Amino acid sequence: MKEHIEGKVFSDLHALGLIPNSIFEGCQFDQMDFREFDFKATSFIHCKFHKSNFNNIEFHNVGFSDCEFNECSFIGTSWIKLKKLQKLTFNHSTLKLSSFSHLDLSNFQFLNSNLQEVDFYQCKLTDSLFTGSNLELADFSKANIEGADVRGASSFFVNVLDAKTAGLKIYKEDAVFLLSSLKIELF
Repeated sequence: MKEHIEGKVFSDLHALGLIPNSIFEGCQFDQMDFREFDFKATSFIHCKFHKSNFNNIEFHNVGFSDCEFNECSFIGTSWIKLKKLQKLTFNHSTLKLSSFSHLDLSNFQFLNSNLQEVDFYQCKLTDSLFTGSNLELADFSKANIEGADVRGASSFFVNVLDAKTAGLKIYKEDAVFLLSSLKIELF
């Protein structure tokens, strides 16, 4: 039976008690280091994370729904074996070298975050927001980024013949750079 933990604030992993198979709802996690946490069959619903460390974690059978991550670090984290991932916001967070391959990330918000070399291969990113984020070498191969907003993001590149891009919101000067994947010369 899952333990349901609601509305608590945590700032010490030991106080959290490493509770696998739990549901955390409306909880707040401040300056936590989750690298040793057993996430087995754990769900987070409407939770907020601040300055927490998730580096090099491989999430298995974990759910995140309507959660917010502020100034968190996910360097090298694998999200691909999650059971549920819905409507997340990353603000001033580092997701460098993370993998979201094949996941539905529709309506996600990546705000002012470092997404260098993130794997978005075959992801559904419809209507997602990337404002102020660094997308250097992020892989959008075969991704669906229809309706996504990359205005204000830096180093965004996608092969427009390899991804679904209808309705993509991008500044004109950045769109010209995308034409390089079509080998078009502008004069």
